[in-house]
Amino acid sequence: MKIAAALFGLMLLASTPPAHSKTYLASIGSIKLSPGEGIWSFKLKSWGVEYLAVCSIPSDWEITAGSMGPGGRLEGSAGHGTSMVRASDSKRLRDFVLIRFDGPVQKHDIVRGPGDVLPATFKGVATVEAGDRSRTVRLTFENIRLTPARNCLGSI
Repeated sequence: MKIAAALFGLMLLASTPPAHSKTYLASIGSIKLSPGEGIWSFKLKSWGVEYLAVCSIPSDWEITAGSMGPGGRLEGSAGHGTSMVRASDSKRLRDFVLIRFDGPVQKHDIVRGPGDVLPATFKGVATVEAGDRSRTVRLTFENIRLTPARNCLGSI
């Protein structure tokens, strides 16, 4: 019985994130949209971020998230022009993915030497379209809003 309790305790320790890990609901925002423009897609690379769950997917969108080691990615795209995220409904990309990471947000790449670069925590692009025009918007830590949360349903 004692052995089973000890094994159970070890399993709990192994599955528990480090004490300094924090979970957040992440949002994509702070993208200035002119009248008629909408976010068609986004591609975000991350470093040191563990994607725990995609909590919601905007209607007629595809969202992909995953991590391999310290590197990860979060991507999304609209299925049709009518489902692009407009300024009036930007909340569709609010608190839509649950993530965990250990340290503070690293705002810039850290170059330790030739070929030795530790990437920023978040870096990518969004494609904004209006009719036959499109433009690329750079995504950084400034476009990612983090709300402390335990799960997809809410804040801590």
